[in-house]
Amino acid sequence: MIRSTIFIAVTCRLVVLSLIIQRLSDNPHTLQDYYSRSDRHRVQSINAQVALLFACLWRTVTRSLNTILLVEDDPNDANLLQRAVGKRARNCRLQHALDGETAINYLSGEGPYADRLQHPLPQIVLLDLKLPRKSGFDVLDWLKRQPRLRNLPVIVLSSSDEPQDMRRAYAAGANSYLVKPPHYTGLAAMVEKIEAYWLKLNERPFLD
Repeated sequence: MIRSTIFIAVTCRLVVLSLIIQRLSDNPHTLQDYYSRSDRHRVQSINAQVALLFACLWRTVTRSLNTILLVEDDPNDANLLQRAVGKRARNCRLQHALDGETAINYLSGEGPYADRLQHPLPQIVLLDLKLPRKSGFDVLDWLKRQPRLRNLPVIVLSSSDEPQDMRRAYAAGANSYLVKPPHYTGLAAMVEKIEAYWLKLNERPFLD
């Protein structure tokens, strides 16, 4: 349904844009003549409409997708999760942070992450525990101190099945603790279940 709506919106806007360009082409003056006659505002108007078109399309796409923030320093695990999301959770958009400090910057909207159109707040966070710079526990502790973000669902996705890590993660505010499967098939099945529960069945808090 979402993909059909986006396709229709894209088609309609491209048809309108093509009609504008055709109208200019039917004019006895070429685009070069427009420039030479200092009528550049007509061409600038087309450029503005093209820019508006892509801005609207990007906004439509990003608003129709659920954003998942993956905090994972292992490139192999990150690639497998990206692949699993693309195959099993197609209405989701995965954002990736390599370490705990980058995750905090993303969630707080600092630096390059200030643009919420490009880097929207996630609906859920998939968080590894053993991370460089700041650990997953540091991220959980930081989230608890943020009034706007402390209710953000965080799913710990770790290779550790140590009971002390599980207890500490839940005590720090994790909403769920999952142990990474050793193979892609299990990971893909896990991603599908995460989407089904956390992004479809579960009622998430509104982050204002």
